[in-house]
Amino acid sequence: MEQELDLQTTYRAILAAARSQRFISYGDLAKANSVEWIPFRYGIFEQLGQLMELAAKHGWPIPSSIVVSKKNIDKGKLEGSDKKGFITAAKSLGFDV
Repeated sequence: MEQELDLQTTYRAILAAARSQRFISYGDLAKANSVEWIPFRYGIFEQLGQLMELAAKHGWPIPSSIVVSKKNIDKGKLEGSDKKGFITAAKSLGFDV
């Protein structure tokens, strides 16, 4: 059986985390999709970009803003290439960062 990512599954996992007022890790998104983190990490980043595009299109808050690396899950800190990628994508979509 081929593993693949599902945008709705990713969105539901982020939404559940937001509703319970917690941050979620990239690995948690992989787990929600029943895939391994390493082989699918770039696909997860691509999905987060798709969610940002949908948010921009509909005037919604950016749901992927609560997705952080596992080491930052307690404080929700975006840093390094994760932060740079998020800010670049948000600015390219017209969000004021």
